[in-house]
Amino acid sequence: MVGIARRTLGLAVLGWTLVVVAFVLLNPFGQADLLPCMQLVARTASCSAQQAAINDAVWWDRTLPSILVIAVGYLAIVVVGIAQARRRPG
Repeated sequence: MVGIARRTLGLAVLGWTLVVVAFVLLNPFGQADLLPCMQLVARTASCSAQQAAINDAVWWDRTLPSILVIAVGYLAIVVVGIAQARRRPG
């Protein structure tokens, strides 16, 4: 019985990992577009400020939610595993 539960949890982790890999490959979160002025050697302060604002928006709008979704998926697997371990007699 324990082997089946471990195998099931192992398959759940493997399945979620495959979903995460596909998500990361198909949705490159966290990559902000570079402003043309950022490609210059001598950048202005306003250009750097604009790029910083874009990077900040990308972090809050795309990167952080994606990381949270990935973490919650693994956390759900751990919670289910703990619940299964507590239900088993012995």
